[in-house]
Amino acid sequence: MAIEVARRAPVRSSTAWIRLLGRPSLTSDDGGKGVPPGLAGHKPWALLAYLCVGTQPVGRRELAEVLWPEAQDPAAAARWAIHQVRRALGPIATLADEHGRLAVRPLPGITLAVDALLLLDGRVAFDDVEDVVRGELLEGMELGEAPAFEDWLLVQRARTSSAASSTFRLAAVVSARTDPVRALRLVDRALRLDPYDDASHELAIRIEAERGASQAAISRADAATRLYATDLGVPAPATLRRSLDRPIVTTAVPLRATARALIQTARARFDAGDYAAAIEAAERAASAGAAAGDDRVEVSALVTLAAVLLHSIQGRVHEATGLLDRALGVATALHDERLVADIERELGYVGFLSGRYGAAESILARAVERSSSVGDASGAARSLTLLGACQSDRSDFAAAEPTLVDAVARLRALGDRWEPYAMAFLARVQLRTDRAEAGPLRTLRRSEPATWAGCPSRPGRWRSPARPGSRRETQRERLTPSPPRTPSPSR
Repeated sequence: MAIEVARRAPVRSSTAWIRLLGRPSLTSDDGGKGVPPGLAGHKPWALLAYLCVGTQPVGRRELAEVLWPEAQDPAAAARWAIHQVRRALGPIATLADEHGRLAVRPLPGITLAVDALLLLDGRVAFDDVEDVVRGELLEGMELGEAPAFEDWLLVQRARTSSAASSTFRLAAVVSARTDPVRALRLVDRALRLDPYDDASHELAIRIEAERGASQAAISRADAATRLYATDLGVPAPATLRRSLDRPIVTTAVPLRATARALIQTARARFDAGDYAAAIEAAERAASAGAAAGDDRVEVSALVTLAAVLLHSIQGRVHEATGLLDRALGVATALHDERLVADIERELGYVGFLSGRYGAAESILARAVERSSSVGDASGAARSLTLLGACQSDRSDFAAAEPTLVDAVARLRALGDRWEPYAMAFLARVQLRTDRAEAGPLRTLRRSEPATWAGCPSRPGRWRSPARPGSRRETQRERLTPSPPRTPSPSR
């Protein structure tokens, strides 16, 4: 990487910060001792940000071309800015020259934290998110005379904004039960970054409803409806108001038993390809689970319904997001870290499908670390696969290749059925980098056709080849992707 940084956002100890979110600054958590003098001018900050946020060390020539394309002597301008950055970092880090390429390296005994990297890597603790995320990347800085840098900054601002909105929303999800006031403040921060995010609107309405502020919940729902109609010219999703509807379950059978039976029915219909019946059973299971007051049954029902919506019917991705958010809150309250990691992986998959790569990579990085911490090697490897897919989609092949190589090695060691998916993404990276005869692609070419008969068009659940003429065979002819396995709360 172009910079060595702390793996978590430290809030204590003598840590030096490179703050790029909001007004950029160099700060220290040691009471001001050893704080560097800072940087003057936009170009030195732009240079430092370009080095910090990138995944690889950067050559001087590239810096000159990106930041000083119109200068009479771009190399001289770059040398002066590099000198300024090196002098400013002096008390905390060095601008190392590694084989002609520059990288930021902390001095011995110094812990260096970069807020933008911690955010993008999913390493901002939810308790610290308000302190770490203080604004957009290089707030207020524009370099119109450097169009290549402006393009890069536009992309990175979109990534960090997406990651920040998602992190604020997830922080609100996990604090909704214990501190609804803070949760509402966090979700409002998320909505300022992405005012048309269905999941954030639904979460805000649900928090108001669950804390007994029914009128405030209705007001938020009405405001969202007006926003969608005025700004987008479309009706607000019906799912925004589902928290206002009390679950109605008419049965003489105990609700817990009803919910569990409906969950099994939904999964069976799901596997059979009868998606309409699966959705109906899953929706009834979610209502029964909520009415039963049993958190574990409720989260199982929510995850089942979300999985059916996410992996069977195109166009209902955002409807599943609100369900996964609710499931994440319940699973967090249950302290079921393995289930939390599974739900995070599904949320990351939603971001991947939606092209919100900043959010997706941030969530998937959390899922990798959480799965690893609880010994779920398969879950960690699958999350790594999706993380590499996101990096590949945005053409960050330098980051995608090692991620996918790691994922393939882990999946192969486990005998996991996701290995071909990871290999396919790795092969795509190698094709795009003109290495068509690399190992993964040769392996895929040698694969027997029957091995790939059950392979969906996106990373998902591995399914055995369908019988000729069966319902599943007909579905595959229509290119309907097969769903991934629903996370099981009993794992």
